[in-house]
Amino acid sequence: MGTSPQKSEGRTSSTSNEDDVQKVAEIKEYLESKISDLESELGKLKDMLVLVDTRLREKSFVPAIALRGALTTASIKTQKVPHANQTKNVQTEGPKVSGSEKDMVGNPNERQLRRTKDSMLLANALIDQSKVVIVPSKDVKLSQHTPPFESFFVNRILRGYQSKDQEESKNGKLKPDQVLEYNVQETQGTISSVTVSNYRDNARLNEIMSTITWAFTRMLEKK
Repeated sequence: MGTSPQKSEGRTSSTSNEDDVQKVAEIKEYLESKISDLESELGKLKDMLVLVDTRLREKSFVPAIALRGALTTASIKTQKVPHANQTKNVQTEGPKVSGSEKDMVGNPNERQLRRTKDSMLLANALIDQSKVVIVPSKDVKLSQHTPPFESFFVNRILRGYQSKDQEESKNGKLKPDQVLEYNVQETQGTISSVTVSNYRDNARLNEIMSTITWAFTRMLEKK
């Protein structure tokens, strides 16, 4: 006798519910991890602020607000007007850019992604204005099929941004070549690089790197 349609439907519904529960659990775990990281960073910032305030009081420095006002006044002096008989060496006052800072303009910026609990290097991120390339460290060998890489990082974060961009492109709010694109490269079954193009703003960039750091951390725990 064949399986009744009602029983088959029940099994399908049960499987779907289990998948939903797993995804929600992964989201909850991600949120808890992110909250913990932010609370830790907030604590460090408060400690540094207390230290700075203490040092300012010890040295009897000018209050920060007054100092900031003085610096603002100085910065708006853009040019010295010469006398009628002085036509040379007119200089504009303002911040000077060092040679090293000039070299950084337009060059990729490298950022290290580390595990929170022990500062283990998970990956290096090479960033420029149009894309970020994330390369796992040589000791981090992970498959893109290991949760929560595809289930959360790719499907929820990257595809989420991509879908939003595609919708804005259809409505004429975004050019087609500005839509977020991503590419995951694997070598011998392990992730060798993740490239995200057209991230477009720092908020997205930070979320992408924060999420992949969390995903790599959870993936290592499953090995």
